Order: sequence, then C-alpha cells, then structure tokens
Amino acid sequence: MDPHRRTTDAHASGHLAFGYGFHRCVGAELARMELRAAYPALARRFPDLRLAVDPADLVFHDRSLVYGVDSLPVFLR
Repeated sequence: MDPHRRTTDAHASGHLAFGYGFHRCVGAELARMELRAAYPALARRFPDLRLAVDPADLVFHDRSLVYGVDSLPVFLR
C-alpha cells in the first residue's frame, strides 16, 4: 500500500485504514468516535507533541494485516 498514491477511482481515493466496501472494518465507526475524543485530548495534554525523527525515517509494516509504523518516536513536554 502507498498512502501517497494517486488514483482515478473516486471510491478508493480516501482513507485506507478501515478498508472499503465488502472488506470494510466492522469496528471503523467506533474507532473513529474514539479517535475524535482521543486526539484532541492528547493535543490539549501535550501541546508541544512532535515527531522525534524525520518522517522519512519511519519504518512501515509492509506485510501485516494492520498497516502502520513499527514505532512512532515523539517528543513530549
């Protein structure tokens, strides 16, 4: 998967995390509701939160059921 890909398919041009169509994650809406609460709370608690590495140095899982990074180093104050 390439999150920076270009596509002409209007349906596939959006978010990748929860799949699409028949393969859509059944927990997608619950996860989105949780994230809408968690991210603002995290930003309020740690207003200076930022990546501790260059984004190009992040290592992504390329052969996993869950696409994401191996680790996400951040600076907290």
